[in-house]
Amino acid sequence: MLRLPPRPCKDPDHAYQAQDLLRRVLAVCDAEPLAQDLHTLACALPDAPASSLRQAAIHAAAGRWPAAAVTLHPRGRTGQRHHGRRRFRGPHRAAGECPHHGGQGAAEGSARKGRAHLWSNLCDKTLAEVRSHTTCWATAVNPARPGGLREQTTRERWHQVHDLLGKGVGLLECARRLDLALNTVKRYARRKEPTAERRAPQYRPTLVDPFRDHLRRHRAEDPAVPVTYLLREIKELGYTGSANLLVRYITQGRAEGDRPVTTARCLSRLLLTRPDNLRDKDAELLRELTATCAEMTELACFVGEFAGLLFPAEANDAKLTDWITQVRAVDLPHLHSFANGLELDRVAVNAGLALPYHNGRTEGVNTRTKRIMRQMHGRAGFPLLRQRILLQ
Repeated sequence: MLRLPPRPCKDPDHAYQAQDLLRRVLAVCDAEPLAQDLHTLACALPDAPASSLRQAAIHAAAGRWPAAAVTLHPRGRTGQRHHGRRRFRGPHRAAGECPHHGGQGAAEGSARKGRAHLWSNLCDKTLAEVRSHTTCWATAVNPARPGGLREQTTRERWHQVHDLLGKGVGLLECARRLDLALNTVKRYARRKEPTAERRAPQYRPTLVDPFRDHLRRHRAEDPAVPVTYLLREIKELGYTGSANLLVRYITQGRAEGDRPVTTARCLSRLLLTRPDNLRDKDAELLRELTATCAEMTELACFVGEFAGLLFPAEANDAKLTDWITQVRAVDLPHLHSFANGLELDRVAVNAGLALPYHNGRTEGVNTRTKRIMRQMHGRAGFPLLRQRILLQ
């Protein structure tokens, strides 16, 4: 007899309602007062999630937690059994289940957003904001260098897109006329002016580096000094390299560079580093860069304030509301996107910022399990995999 797979629960609102219901069951240790709510919610779910919800409520009321392996998952995945063949999957948290705490602590640990994930998302948005304001801070600190082909192409495309938009041409028609992807046209349309982002050259350490100050000082005194004369001088000081290496070093301009080029990734790293861990010259460079425009100053303040929210405290939910309100009042579109994402999953974010629990151990177990699976791929079956996981 052919059995159809159960219909998954695809509505996240139902999952959150189920979590709230299970928390209330755990609080009173009795499912009878909530029988009507349980019946109403189960009627709105497919068969498999509905039965899983009832079973989870019974186990929660009886004090046996976690429930069976087919408990309702917030994303709608039910069970660990696949039709046709059985596949090993890493441990997943069920609704209201905490991997390190049971009972009431398990209910409090449900539906929370990992603080590490929040910080990772903020890092991505911060880098995007820094790149969008390259014209403000890069010209203030980086030495003037001629733009390459990449920068010239970017500037030409920006002017082409905005010229067409100024004539009333739509985005899709602009993409067709310029033979560009629609997302590329949208990206140029959002920018108020063409960016001057330049990639800093990556050089490996060479034998000439210890003599850089000597070469710079001598070339400043006499710009027409022959390379052979410089080679003879630094060989007397202990240089053991070749003449070609010295010529290439000077040709690349490495002897005249007053300071390395500051890139967007470097600036974002300074913004996201704990201020106490910054060196004095890095802190001074950060103050100089953030003072170039008002948006960069606001970005530095917002990053610091959100970093303070990552330390769990009961009042963090109210502070997060104020932080989102302040972010939406300034012209930082990438942070606006981050704030909108926080609002979409606000209950889980509040729990992650207010509760001291974290899923670090669970993520570690998943990583270890995946490592074992990669080592055994195509070599052994499920029994040996199970034994290795139990022994490690």
